[in-house]
Amino acid sequence: MFNRFILIAIFVPLAVILIALAVANRELVAFTLDPFNPGNPKLTLT
Repeated sequence: MFNRFILIAIFVPLAVILIALAVANRELVAFTLDPFNPGNPKLTLT
């Protein structure tokens, strides 16, 4: 039962966030993980 709670508490909000990002960004955009240097290609996903 605890495993099911962890599954719901972690994966459901993560899925909602990923679906919201997919719906909001219908074009290819750069998603960067470095807020101080957004041009860093090692931490940027397209």
